[in-house]
Amino acid sequence: MRLFTKVKEKDFSYAGSGAFTQTPGSALAASLFQATSNANNELRLIGLTSTHRKEGVTTVTSMLVQGLDKYPTKKLLLVDAALHNPKIHALFGTNQQPGFTDLISKDSLDPQEAILPVGDTEIMVMPSGAVDLKSTAPFLTRVQQILDALRDKFDMVVIDLPPAGDFPEFVPLMSLLDGIVYVVEAHRTRTKAIRTVLGRLRSSKVNIIGGVLNRKKYYIPKFIYEMI
Repeated sequence: MRLFTKVKEKDFSYAGSGAFTQTPGSALAASLFQATSNANNELRLIGLTSTHRKEGVTTVTSMLVQGLDKYPTKKLLLVDAALHNPKIHALFGTNQQPGFTDLISKDSLDPQEAILPVGDTEIMVMPSGAVDLKSTAPFLTRVQQILDALRDKFDMVVIDLPPAGDFPEFVPLMSLLDGIVYVVEAHRTRTKAIRTVLGRLRSSKVNIIGGVLNRKKYYIPKFIYEMI
């Protein structure tokens, strides 16, 4: 697995009250933008997941979208598919419905009806929705239809996902995406657990395109880490 970048304070900082302040030229957004630009539009649907809960996937996803928003050529959508604990609507100040699960449960609902603007940014959000779904696996045909519609409307769709280790029932959804960025919380997640989940993802034909080492602590001066 190739490492895109480490998440650092100099790249992004959280401002509180549901708002993110964005540092221009963030390494994470730049790396993903470059990777997708070099892929001849084959990387349009990008999901973020982890091994366990509370590794910071939703935070990293939100900061990534904030960073990508500075690229005006990208028509961008953020989808909240973290159905175990949806937070995107609260972070970006939108309604929670209609959203992703409503589209899954109602074939007649147009995806456009579940896409909401975010303030004065170019970001669009599809919140989690009102319908309580424990898994998307029984609805993969409908999910594929939704993803195909979003691919036609947006240059990039970034999807907040449940942790693949704790919620393996969402792995089939991940296999429908063009790529997965794997978030690892430094100093917490065990290597054996990471390898087990990555093996499960690869056996399910999930395309892992990179990773983020989150919440890295520096036990020596930061400038030394930068030189390593």
